[in-house]
Amino acid sequence: MKIFSPERIFYNYSENDINLEAVKNLSYIIAEEDEDLKLLTFQKFKNLFYKIVDKKASIIFKDFQNKSMFFYSWFDTSKISFSLVSSVYKRLPFETEIILQSNLRCIFDDFINFQVISFNDMQEITYEESLHEEESHQVQVFAIELPAKKVLFRFDY
Repeated sequence: MKIFSPERIFYNYSENDINLEAVKNLSYIIAEEDEDLKLLTFQKFKNLFYKIVDKKASIIFKDFQNKSMFFYSWFDTSKISFSLVSSVYKRLPFETEIILQSNLRCIFDDFINFQVISFNDMQEITYEESLHEEESHQVQVFAIELPAKKVLFRFDY
């Protein structure tokens, strides 16, 4: 497994900057080889996720003592993405419909079960079909608020 994550957290609350904050804090986890996925259990995934959340919570506590941020994660075309945005926005920066999940299992399952479709196996779709697909696209998102005080997270997910 490979984790790509900035060492610093970008916090710049402004009414119109939720997307800027989200992009600057964007991180992701990828499986470098199929063997990585075969060896990954849900427990190992949770432990990896906890380490990431604990590290982000520690940085927020150290650098932004009176602030809180939403940590959120979702499966995104062969990778698990996660980011942070200021909780004062009271929303996540998705243009599409999201389904908030209280359990990491759905993200893990999507990651493990993702199948890459080769170009030869792709079917041509019409413009009308692509519009319908965009309208019905929903993203499952796991989100938690990282409070301003130091917390080590140990979920029961």
